[in-house]
Amino acid sequence: MATLFFVKDGKRRNGDRLTRSVEIEIDEAVRALGAREQKYFKTPPTINPEIVANDFADYRYVVLEVTEAEARPPFGKAGYYWFIGLSPATCEEKMGRDIGPSD
Repeated sequence: MATLFFVKDGKRRNGDRLTRSVEIEIDEAVRALGAREQKYFKTPPTINPEIVANDFADYRYVVLEVTEAEARPPFGKAGYYWFIGLSPATCEEKMGRDIGPSD
């Protein structure tokens, strides 16, 4: 299963990122997100690393983690795919479901 993350800006002083996540079928990710503009990372991206992550901030970004076993086009490599310009609310709408509880 792939993992879909909603991500906040920055990271904590200890390096932790603030995320919430849910496992999804890779076929669901391809169907709902495959045509979206994306940026690939081998390791989990920190978006706006100069910002100290805040528990009270909104989740702003969507990142998909794909394992080697499930890698296939358009997610052809194991790693992390950040969907440029995709908000968590729009992602949930495209997926046709609530991704999970918020903090």
